[in-house]
Parts: sequence; structure tokens; C-alpha cells
Amino acid sequence: MSCGIIGYVGIDLLKLEIFRRIMTELEVLQEKNEKSPLGGHGAGLFLVENSKELILRAGADKEKSPVKRVFEKLQEYSQDSTRFFLGHVRRASKEYEDKLSEEFAHPFIAMERDVEVVGIHNGFLSNHSGLQKRYRIEDALIDSDVLCKVLLKLILRHRKIERAIQEYFEVIEGNNTAAFYIKKGREMWFLLLHTGATRGLVVYENEKGNIVFCSREQPLKQYLGEYLQKNNYFITFHIGIKEHGHFINWWRIEPGTFRLLEY
Repeated sequence: MSCGIIGYVGIDLLKLEIFRRIMTELEVLQEKNEKSPLGGHGAGLFLVENSKELILRAGADKEKSPVKRVFEKLQEYSQDSTRFFLGHVRRASKEYEDKLSEEFAHPFIAMERDVEVVGIHNGFLSNHSGLQKRYRIEDALIDSDVLCKVLLKLILRHRKIERAIQEYFEVIEGNNTAAFYIKKGREMWFLLLHTGATRGLVVYENEKGNIVFCSREQPLKQYLGEYLQKNNYFITFHIGIKEHGHFINWWRIEPGTFRLLEY
């Protein structure tokens, strides 16, 4: 089990400084029963605002925190708030401890024809080799990249997005938490899932069509607690470290507002 994630989708503009603080804490967060912190081997973010997408990544660095490097890169842009954010801090699993450069940092992106999939992942896709063969994926870097590219293949195969996601949830194995931005033509979706036992996940939603999620509840309460309370968020899913549980949900994203619509 590895990594930590943070994300937000909704109609409210949230300051990127809030996500910087949460990711900075996630990077070093380590509970007593954990052998390592959530991050330190890489970091990255993906955001969408005003029809523009931005992906920034950083690999491991002995001199500087990957999260700090990512947000230093962000300073080159005028962006200071967003309605869609995916953030990731990486702790490489044993299989990939020699792969700590920027190219292995999340988010991963897969594109073909009019479909785009951007994803962040915590855990380990145990059947990634089998899925690579089954779906003829030849250029995947690590299991998280396979996870993203399999979803792309299924969306291209199935006419209806719900059928693609249902098959996706049926074929992936292992301990995984993952969040995806999906764009097909002019339509957008958000997908969030949890399988097996990971390093935790808490999901907040409200009736406005907003969602906030994170590997740990404590950083959310510290930096977004007042916002969550004022905007009547409630917990829709909460699973602790190494607890087993399954969760999957997807929403259509309303263009312009980024309000989540039940699909």
C-alpha cells in the first residue's frame, strides 16, 4: 500500500493554497501502525478551470520536497483557484522503488480519439500484468498507468459510460483507491473508487453537487473544516487504514459550473 490522494469537484472556487497545505501534510503523514509516510517519492496535481487543463509533476528529490517543487512550478501560471482538483503524493511500492523520477509521478493521462482519462491512484493493482495482455497495453510505466489505460480502452469499447465503468470495476484486482477525470467529446465525468484495503479514504459531499475526498480526514478538517461545515457537507464514505471495503461511484460533470450530476 502506498501514496496519498486529495481531490475536489464542485461549483465553488477553492484556493489552490489550501490544497498545497493539505498535500504538504499528506506527504509526511505517517500513523503509528504505518511503516512509511504517504509521500516523499513524488507528487503531482491536475486541475481544470476556464476550459483549460493543467498537469504538473515532480519526482523524488534529496534536496526538496516533491510537493514543494510541484507548487513552485504552479507559480509560473496565473491560476490561484479551481473547481476541479486532483492531487497526489507518492510513496513507491516495493515493485517500483527504483522508479522515482518525474515520469512515474501521478497523475497519469491516457488519450485516444476523443477520449481523455486522467487518474491518481493509491495502492497496488495486483493483476496489472494480466490486464496489460488482455487489453493489449504495451507502453505502461507502472501499475497505476495500466489502471488509467485500461479505463480508456473500456470507454472506447463501450457505447455507454456506465457499462465501461461496471466492467472496469469487475476486472481490477488488489488494494486500490483511484480518482479519474474522464472527457469524451464535450462531456465530462468524475469517477471515484476503492477496492480492498488501502491507506484510507474519506469522501464528503453536499446537496449543491460538490465532492471533497482525501486519504486522511485530519488534514481536511484542519484546512477545510470551516468550509465543509458552512456548506453542509456530510460524509458518504469513510474507511480507515488497512480496512477492507468497496466503493464506486461516478457522476457527470455539468460544463461551466462543475456541479456533479448523478448519472
